[in-house]
Amino acid sequence: MSPRVAVAKMHGARNDFVLIDERAPRISDYPAFARWICDRREGVGADGLLIVLPSRTADARMLILNADGSEAEMCGNGMRCFARWMYESGGLRRERMTIETLAGPIACAVLSDDPRRFVVEVRITEPTFPGGERDGAVAVSTGNPHLVHFVERVAAIDLAALAGPTPQVNVHVVERVDEHTLRVRHHERGVGETPACGTGIAASAAAAMRRGDVRSPVRVEVPGGVVEVIWDDRGLFIRGDAVRLFDTEVEAPQPTGIAG
Repeated sequence: MSPRVAVAKMHGARNDFVLIDERAPRISDYPAFARWICDRREGVGADGLLIVLPSRTADARMLILNADGSEAEMCGNGMRCFARWMYESGGLRRERMTIETLAGPIACAVLSDDPRRFVVEVRITEPTFPGGERDGAVAVSTGNPHLVHFVERVAAIDLAALAGPTPQVNVHVVERVDEHTLRVRHHERGVGETPACGTGIAASAAAAMRRGDVRSPVRVEVPGGVVEVIWDDRGLFIRGDAVRLFDTEVEAPQPTGIAG
């Protein structure tokens, strides 16, 4: 019989994740486990898998795997969930923490620990804009690579067609609502269209601010809810909910790489 693995199901703006604690390793094949656990018919179902690992330089290390098993550099919505789990269950009962990622160390702050509205602020990697703007599209890096398209109405866009069959970057369409509000849809590499993308929200808002379309703070409306973006002399931040749906245990099939 395969050993049982404790998992937490969480979401940030309905961008949902399964989180497992691997500071005492039990799984030998993370990509295979991610594909199984994220499957909405066979597993728990999620946009991605968050793995808690030890770190020598930060409070913990977050490994992020997309639903197809590919690895992501960073995830803003996932980071809010990760911070909540570390605060509640990970032995780090303090409001401020630093998490190691492939995009570098990420600072997080728990702004509210009310279970009805648990709010986390995440400092996002300072944006860069390689290549400038072409045909209404801006390449932005916020730890992950993004391509931001400015459009009249996000609802009118065939996002899957725009992204293409095998996108190498995260693709977003952005509609300006007013000087402090944007409406955004996301297509994430390795996942497809999602209700929210944290680093994509930050990239979209940063690109719009750089163009002069909006001013900080920016309310970003996405299919999964609302996330606030602040970009000032302190840096680039996203602020939003971290929802803990349930905790359970799963018995994964042996081919997913759990060592017996």
